[in-house]
Amino acid sequence: MNANNPAIRDMIARYKAHIQTHGLTDELYKWELIGKFRGRPNPDAPDLLAEISAVNFGNLLYQMAKSVMKDLAFKRTEPYRACMRALMVKDTPIDERISDFFKDTLALYREIVPEEKYGHHQDERTAGVLLAYHNPDRYAIYKDSFYKKYCKLLGIAHKWKGEKYGHYQVLVQELVQDYIAQDAELLEMMAAQLPATVYQDPNHLLLAQNILYIVLDQGVEVDDEEGTGYWLFQGDPKVFDIRRAVRDGNLKHWSVKAHKKAMAAGDKVILYLTGEHAGCYALAELTTTVQTRHRKDDADQNYWIQPQPQEDYEAIGIAITHDWLDAPILTTHIQANPALAKLNAGHRGTNFVATKAEYDALLEMKSTPDSAQNPM
Repeated sequence: MNANNPAIRDMIARYKAHIQTHGLTDELYKWELIGKFRGRPNPDAPDLLAEISAVNFGNLLYQMAKSVMKDLAFKRTEPYRACMRALMVKDTPIDERISDFFKDTLALYREIVPEEKYGHHQDERTAGVLLAYHNPDRYAIYKDSFYKKYCKLLGIAHKWKGEKYGHYQVLVQELVQDYIAQDAELLEMMAAQLPATVYQDPNHLLLAQNILYIVLDQGVEVDDEEGTGYWLFQGDPKVFDIRRAVRDGNLKHWSVKAHKKAMAAGDKVILYLTGEHAGCYALAELTTTVQTRHRKDDADQNYWIQPQPQEDYEAIGIAITHDWLDAPILTTHIQANPALAKLNAGHRGTNFVATKAEYDALLEMKSTPDSAQNPM
């Protein structure tokens, strides 16, 4: 895998922006469930039906999949136990194990339900969940929808039935090795989100799955324009006189506290100011990567309204490309535009992910004759 793929870089940046804004509020249950039921269901449990019934899979499995598992455990106990054991314990190639699990459990189910119109749901998704619960340090939770979307993002063909999970495992491990494990900021964010009582995900496989699910399945957009990222930089005019710094030509750098590794020269920026007249005041372009700067060397010392400590900080070069200081697009008009409904503005913080669609929507608002202008 290309370790500097801009599409993957952008996907991870969007996930970090999501976590920064929403945390793991709706997703923490995955870490909780695996922490509680790790190693289960145990295929060697004396009462296999009771063992399967006791395990909470949440929404990670189709409800029918668990119903069939319980039916097989009750009516075909020992053969189904052998199927589960072969899937979880054998060390043969993963695609071979999953194919055998699907085929052998289907044969058992047809003994109970002969009608072929009824599926048995012991597919790659079910097998992936069973494997992840059994050994989450080695196996990732799988879903066909984000697997195919990730293949599309990478520009590669997805595999066919019976070969998908093995391919997915390879892609997830590459994602972890080449991107997630190298992203200290992401790992710090996740460490702050995970209580000590939940599964800590030392190999980041659950995190990889969550990134794919949140960004690709839940609609956190990914820009696929080659090499170009989109950001929103937010400033407080009560802290720094941004308008005067821009007018004087002295806004050359911007402090960076998030998404440091994802930003690159050439990326586009929406410059947003908070306060009574909050809104978009300019568009800009990044001119460098993130660098350590010395506060005493900055040309913008006189624009700080609140004194700043004279210490090193991380910042990125910035050049204004569209100056709307005298007629910004205020928040009231931004909120009225459906294309900007998810704009990451007004939250606590400085650096947020934006999208090309949002950037273009702001340009369109300024270029449309009847677009609201807000002279300042």
